Amino acid sequence: MDGMGRLFQILDEEVALFEEFLSLLREERGYLLKRSDRELHRIATRMERTLYRIRKVEELREEVVEGLTGSQGQPTLSALIEGIDGPAKERLRGYQSKLLALGEGIRELIRENDLIIDRSLGNINSAILFLKESLSSETYKPSGRIG
Repeated sequence: MDGMGRLFQILDEEVALFEEFLSLLREERGYLLKRSDRELHRIATRMERTLYRIRKVEELREEVVEGLTGSQGQPTLSALIEGIDGPAKERLRGYQSKLLALGEGIRELIRENDLIIDRSLGNINSAILFLKESLSSETYKPSGRIG
């Protein structure tokens, strides 16, 4: 398989992994709303595995792009796109567009999940404060009256 064919194969895998991670984030949101600790632990493990696989595929992509462009340092898909013409250029732009859209979707879901977590923590802190205040004040005064 030539370098460009290998790159297309890697990009297909990368897109699939980003889609999988996006799906896991949606699952996580559901478990956050249900407050399902066991499922949150399970999904976190799956997310870690997927992120590891994404990193490995990104490393492969960088190696192939570096081989195709001959550039050192941070080989990017953009640099490769600028350096070629023909149908491969359009296909690479399609992959780039898809990856950027998936990245934005992932960032948005992470923000939403963070907001859910922050709200949950706020509720927990409010409950703790309420309990502290109710336990620190006397319910009845020594005379028997409610205080």
